[in-house]
Amino acid sequence: MNYKKIFLYLFLFIIIFLLGGISGGFVVKNNIKIEKDRILSDCWDNARKELVGTCRPPLVINDNTAVTNFYGKLLEINSELNQIVIDPAPLDDGEDKISSLVLEISADTAIEQVIKKNDVEYQKELAEFDKKFEIDKNAVYPMQYFNKKSDFSAFQVGQSATVTSTEDVRGKSSVKAVMIKINYQ
Repeated sequence: MNYKKIFLYLFLFIIIFLLGGISGGFVVKNNIKIEKDRILSDCWDNARKELVGTCRPPLVINDNTAVTNFYGKLLEINSELNQIVIDPAPLDDGEDKISSLVLEISADTAIEQVIKKNDVEYQKELAEFDKKFEIDKNAVYPMQYFNKKSDFSAFQVGQSATVTSTEDVRGKSSVKAVMIKINYQ
């Protein structure tokens, strides 16, 4: 008689534990998505199709080297000196906005453009995905945007870009860019 109660309580405990773990994972996943959406809404104004000043990307640490990622709008292009001038968003809460920052571009600087696929081409990819998904639930959803390697000629005044530098940009008027990703316009 006692064994039946013990097994019943153990069974109920396991069921409750499993349901709690599943719902807890769901909450964590939703919180991550909500935080990601909040960061994106802080950075990008869909109505005006431009970055807004409240965007503060994180300071990322890679292999004990500080890597600063920041966003901004291209103000000026100097192809003779391989430099562009950017109007960066503030990096931290309460920090004064830097009015402009010169980015030095070398042969080692990776330049990429975020490009939107043709709507007709993308609709075909979605239709193909739907067919594949019926057979294979692990089919990869097609992306509407892709990154294309580019060069200095891709820069245009008014574009917004994501910049990666190994230098701390605070208090500087010029930094070397490691990577520049030109956002979709």
